[in-house]
Amino acid sequence: FEFSLSERKSNTWIEEFSEMPVSQTKIVSESYEKNKVNLRDDFMCLYIERKFTDMEIIVGGKKFPAHKTVLCARSPVFSAMFESNMLEKEKNVVEISDLDPETVDKMLFFMYSEVLEDRNWDSVTKLYVASDKYQIMTLKDKCASILFDQLSSKSACEVLHLADMHCDSDFLDAVQDFIITHDEENLQSDEWKEFMDSNSKIACQTMHKAWIHRTTVRRKEL
Repeated sequence: FEFSLSERKSNTWIEEFSEMPVSQTKIVSESYEKNKVNLRDDFMCLYIERKFTDMEIIVGGKKFPAHKTVLCARSPVFSAMFESNMLEKEKNVVEISDLDPETVDKMLFFMYSEVLEDRNWDSVTKLYVASDKYQIMTLKDKCASILFDQLSSKSACEVLHLADMHCDSDFLDAVQDFIITHDEENLQSDEWKEFMDSNSKIACQTMHKAWIHRTTVRRKEL
């Protein structure tokens, strides 16, 4: 569809609205996708080349020059740092002590590019924690998706604890559903027995959901 706008003083309204031909719609769509990729590549280069940076992130003695505008646009946590009268705003330096340099580098690269190439379990787990801390929700969701795709009876308890610790209800539900769907394998494992001892609340909640699931299935079979 295409439309034209008329404006008078502070009011804006649609004056004309007409249907755009399918061929023209396709051209606009393809142009948008191409420009989106170009924009991503431009921002990727901006991070890699470190041009016109106006702040630094320091992790484990390593410095990462960055752009406040990009960080603030991508993370409400960084935005709050530079909007309030915090030390970070005064010095244009953010020191991070609870993450490693490699994780921060990958997090920043994603913030500029939306690209996450490393799908290694430990790396993605660390990025999930980092993205939750800085509320980079697109990265958090991507990490959750990667971890879920690699779920097994060996890793289910670890991921269940991770989702619970970071109050990720959607991820938590998905992991619980995985455990319940494969309950004979998961709920009899050594990992689950250890998990019950250290995380009794979420373990009981999961087993309760498993009981409801089994009861529902049995009723349908009657």
